[in-house]
Amino acid sequence: DLGCGTGSNARYLASRLPAGQRWLLLDDDPALLEQARQSLKRSEIEAMFQALNLAHELPDLLGRTGITASALLDLGSAVWLDRLARWCRSHPLLFALSFNGRLVWQPAAAEDDAIRRRFLAHQRTDKGFGPALGADAVDHFARRLEAEGCRVSKAASDWRLGPVDAPLLAATLEGIIAAVAEIDEPPLSWSALRRSQAAARRLHLTIGHVDVLALPAGSVRA
Repeated sequence: DLGCGTGSNARYLASRLPAGQRWLLLDDDPALLEQARQSLKRSEIEAMFQALNLAHELPDLLGRTGITASALLDLGSAVWLDRLARWCRSHPLLFALSFNGRLVWQPAAAEDDAIRRRFLAHQRTDKGFGPALGADAVDHFARRLEAEGCRVSKAASDWRLGPVDAPLLAATLEGIIAAVAEIDEPPLSWSALRRSQAAARRLHLTIGHVDVLALPAGSVRA
């Protein structure tokens, strides 16, 4: 699992895959790796953990039967995604939750389009892998995999946040405000409105995401 963070991808997939799994979880943040280690202690899967900066090095795939990642592709540059596609072309892969550019607030506000444009601009700044493709990354990566002979499927996996997700929605809102501010300060009226709506549990947000499944040439689709 590439860029494993706290191990959420492995926790989600473990119960959906056959028994006897052995996972290698990779991240360049030792604190996140320790959280992942603790979160998987009570699971039935065998897990190993490795600190690795994926921008500079990709792991040896000898003995590996599949590759997963979550919320990773949109951080990558075209050059890095091309390299990633070549590296993983011989293995089945599932890369989940890649941002596709959709950012829909309900109720709508006049400044929403401007906020979205600035957020998309921030998504294309360097996240450690070179100038990121952001919302264009998933389509770029899928095309590169197809060029490498893989059979690629994509499916929508949007986040739909509302009052029942109040803490996550509030944190997401603050993250968007902070990201937009690195491009240009968001209007104070917009930020105040959205914070007020979130606090009053009257705000909904859809963030478009795409999952990518790729199977190498010659493999049998499950």
